[in-house]
Amino acid sequence: MSSKAILPKMTLNTSSSGIERDQPSDLLKKAEEFRRIFTDKEKQKREALAYFASLDEPAKRYIQHNNPYRWMHKASRMQM
Repeated sequence: MSSKAILPKMTLNTSSSGIERDQPSDLLKKAEEFRRIFTDKEKQKREALAYFASLDEPAKRYIQHNNPYRWMHKASRMQM
């Protein structure tokens, strides 16, 4: 006997419970949309600013004074 377990063959459009899953073309569309949103820097900035605006004042002050990007920028300038 081999040490490999024999797994049941599953299709993409059904789960083990029989509930229909997305078709591969739908999955591809969703993946492309995610990639587009994830790489959209302007959208990321808008979302970050909207989130920042929703925070209370102590959190805003903490982020402004402890922003890791500010420290990375300073460190990169010092290395030049």
